[in-house]
Amino acid sequence: IENLILPENIKTAWDSSKLWSNAVSTADKRGDFFIGANAFLGNKLTTLELPEGVLYVGGSAFKSNALTTVKFPKTILQICNQSFAGNAIVSLAFDATTDFPLQIDMGAFGFNRIQAVQLPSNLEKLDKNTFLKNTNAEGTVIKTKVYIDADYSQIELRVLAHMSEDEHMIQA
Repeated sequence: IENLILPENIKTAWDSSKLWSNAVSTADKRGDFFIGANAFLGNKLTTLELPEGVLYVGGSAFKSNALTTVKFPKTILQICNQSFAGNAIVSLAFDATTDFPLQIDMGAFGFNRIQAVQLPSNLEKLDKNTFLKNTNAEGTVIKTKVYIDADYSQIELRVLAHMSEDEHMIQA
């Protein structure tokens, strides 16, 4: 598979009082399109724009393709283990916030070429190995710079400092 067109705006009615965490959402509909584990594993996709309505991307769903750019919808809730690992991704595009708190699992974007990424401000989970072994153009392993624009309390800042291993944040 070299090109992929997914159905758009697959959503269902949503009662925000049924949130499973303390998160707040003003969404009255949520995405209702799940991409299962290994769904597009080992194809020849080069770019991917997931349409509104995609809620979940299963483990290894797009692993080992030739992806260089991926755009995520506001409806995305979870990106599972190694969903996009083993590509050549240099660019990830997220909205400033997502409809619900976003969770990104271990190795989801491992073994790519991502040097920096701006994640949604309502990110709830980011595994410390999400961007494991990203390399630059010369093949040298680099640390991906992760930016989150948010107003965090002190405990969340300490967790962020620990996960990012940023010496300035740890000392502050």
